[in-house]
Amino acid sequence: MKQSSKTELYRRVAAPLLLLILLAAGGFALYAAGNDAVGAALEFDLWENRLNPGGLQSSVEKSMRANLPKQTANRVYSAALVAQGRRTSGDFYILKDDEGFLHRTNLYQAVDPDVMEYAQRLERLSAAAQKAGAPVLFVGASGKLTPGVSQFPDGYAPDYASLRNLDELLIDLMAVGVDTLDLRQSFREAPLAYDAYYYRTDVNWTARAAQFAAGSIAQSVEELSGLRLDPGGRATDPARYEQTLYPGLLLGNEGRASGLYWSGTDDFVTLTPSFSTDLTVELTDESHHETSRRGTFDQTILDLTAVDELAGAPGNLFPIYYGKRAARVEIENHKLPAGARVLLVCDENFFSTAAYLALMCARVDAVQISTNSPEQVERMVSGGGYDCVVVACQSQSISAEMFPFFEE
Repeated sequence: MKQSSKTELYRRVAAPLLLLILLAAGGFALYAAGNDAVGAALEFDLWENRLNPGGLQSSVEKSMRANLPKQTANRVYSAALVAQGRRTSGDFYILKDDEGFLHRTNLYQAVDPDVMEYAQRLERLSAAAQKAGAPVLFVGASGKLTPGVSQFPDGYAPDYASLRNLDELLIDLMAVGVDTLDLRQSFREAPLAYDAYYYRTDVNWTARAAQFAAGSIAQSVEELSGLRLDPGGRATDPARYEQTLYPGLLLGNEGRASGLYWSGTDDFVTLTPSFSTDLTVELTDESHHETSRRGTFDQTILDLTAVDELAGAPGNLFPIYYGKRAARVEIENHKLPAGARVLLVCDENFFSTAAYLALMCARVDAVQISTNSPEQVERMVSGGGYDCVVVACQSQSISAEMFPFFEE
């Protein structure tokens, strides 16, 4: 990532200041952490690193965070970022935009050369699904990185390469004949403001975004294949949901990586349907342990123990969907027994979307690709029993890990 001369000068001047702040703020914490942490701090060769203050800063940051208790290290590190006025955290891994939203980035951005291979794997997935009578839809999204909306200081650039990967994948899928939905366009036309759909401190989107994405998928499926989801349109209507707010209780994955003082916190939101629901949810966790429950949306989809476990301190609230370590979820909607049956193969971000898509179908089976084997996905796609197969991911998920199935 190319830096302006002003940015480089700022880094060189600010790095020693951060070093002093880290040492001063962390002195007592180092002492409390024990001899190993103190020894690690004393091992730095200040003279050898005198011409590379950025490298020295990075070394001190890494040592602090490796040798101090995690919570203490993050607080010290985060306070130092605030004191320095930094816009990046973790060697430019996380970048803060002008509105305070955190974005993942890297110093080695590059377009993935294997995107066409991923398109061909999706083509083979589509062929297998169609043999079983199910059309396939690929759904792509960019998350909160939205050119024209997300603004950054001069000399800093987020992960625009991932957006180019998504553009190329959509073009390649058109070439091989797989239907697509680009949710970037859908969200540009969405009825609510940007901050209703995205959290500042987490890569996952809000419940409002998950419900809107589900409705957009339902509309696209009907337009492309004639298969109607959500007959009557009540589950697609955002006005048919009640919002519950947990003020300041979300410290997202990017916030936890960079520290509370620098990232701030988010108000976490859940949406529950105001209409009657009757669901059976079967969960399989990462250890292949299975559980089943039946009841309303609140009783089956939402696991409020995630709120209780935080005990008022900001933290990860996304286990509120289905519970901890959920890898696969099967949701049967008893209110729509004659509705469509959909398989959703997705990344972490789209996993919560399954909860709202299920309100539009007779059944939704959602498989988070990172915690399931390619063979499992291939069996589900080829085995039949679905009216539609949806593969969905954010642009930053586009990689071999997202498309490990149907290799030649």
